[in-house]
Amino acid sequence: MSLESKVVDCGRRIARLLAVDVQVFVPTLVRERFGEHPTLARTLDDAGVAALKARSLALAESLASAVESRLAEPSTWLDARPTDGPPSTPLTEHPPVAAVVAHVETALEAFLHAEALGAPGPVVWRLPMRFIDGENLGTLTQTFWKAVARLSKARSEEDARKAAETAEARLQRWDDA
Repeated sequence: MSLESKVVDCGRRIARLLAVDVQVFVPTLVRERFGEHPTLARTLDDAGVAALKARSLALAESLASAVESRLAEPSTWLDARPTDGPPSTPLTEHPPVAAVVAHVETALEAFLHAEALGAPGPVVWRLPMRFIDGENLGTLTQTFWKAVARLSKARSEEDARKAAETAEARLQRWDDA
C-alpha cells in the first residue's frame, strides 16, 4: 500500500469512527440535559419527550452525515502536515478534524438552547477513546500521524531529488552549449 493510500485509508476509518460516535454522543448528551432540567421534564408529556428524543436522533444522524461528508475527500487527509509532537498528538491538531468537531459542538449547543436544555459552559465533544466496531481511535490517530510524517518525508526527498535532477540538467545544458 502506498503512503498516500495509507494516509487516506486511516482518514476514512477515522471519519467513520467519528460519525459513529456522534450518533451516540448527541442523544446521550440530550438525555443527560433532559435529566438535569426537571422543570422542562414536568412540562412535557410522554409524546413530547418522544418527540424531543426523535429530534435528537435526527440531529445525530444529520451530524454524522456531515462528519463523513466533510472528511470524505482524500485531500482532507493528504494535505495533513506532520506535527512537532509525538504520534499521540490529538486529531484536533489537524484543521479539518478541528473544524468538524467545532461544527458538531456548535450545532448541538444551538439544538440544546432551542430545546431549553442549555447549560452553563459550552458543549465539548471529547473524541472517543473506546473501541468502535473493532477499531480504536487512539491507535488510528497514532497510525495516521506516523503515516503523515512518512509521507511528508517521502515528499521532501522526492522534491530534493527533482531539484537535484533539474540543477544537473541545467549544468548539462551549459556544458553542451
